[in-house]
Amino acid sequence: NQFQLPISSAYLEIDKGDGSGVEYHTNGNNIIITYSVGGVYKLKIKGAGQFSTTPNNYRGDDDLKIVGLNNIGGFVFEASFQTFRNCSNMTINTFDNLYLSSFSLCFMNCTSLITPPKMMSSAATTLSQTFQLTSLNADLGYMDLRRCTNMANFALSVTTWSTANYNASLMGWLRMEAGDTA
Repeated sequence: NQFQLPISSAYLEIDKGDGSGVEYHTNGNNIIITYSVGGVYKLKIKGAGQFSTTPNNYRGDDDLKIVGLNNIGGFVFEASFQTFRNCSNMTINTFDNLYLSSFSLCFMNCTSLITPPKMMSSAATTLSQTFQLTSLNADLGYMDLRRCTNMANFALSVTTWSTANYNASLMGWLRMEAGDTA
């Protein structure tokens, strides 16, 4: 009945979705959410300042407990190193923008992930293994890759990326010039 959040922050307000009210966390690392009864809950998280991630390989089986990401809102992650790695049950149902400076391993092995959130990547330098072992099938041509220096294995072992979406992604990246977005 516990879950470790894959983030740390300067300040978070967390509504656990169980009617117990809002919890406040400051300077939190390894924030553990505890429920009195097991089940499916919809967490609502608000925060202030920059957020950095806690690599989820320290979370044990908590990876499988994340089944959906429905709203990102104004979250600004400093980096997303392994944030949702191995969350193989996770689907994303949001059109919010995800602001990150690094997406390295962010969604690796999220086998249920087909369409990622819109990733605002103009500051990103590392996109290595971002979508490795996912079910990705989306046009990512809007992503600004001008500062990116590492895309190693970006979508390695993705067999679901349609030719149309793959080509649209490549063409969008090719058209991008200084100051442009696709």
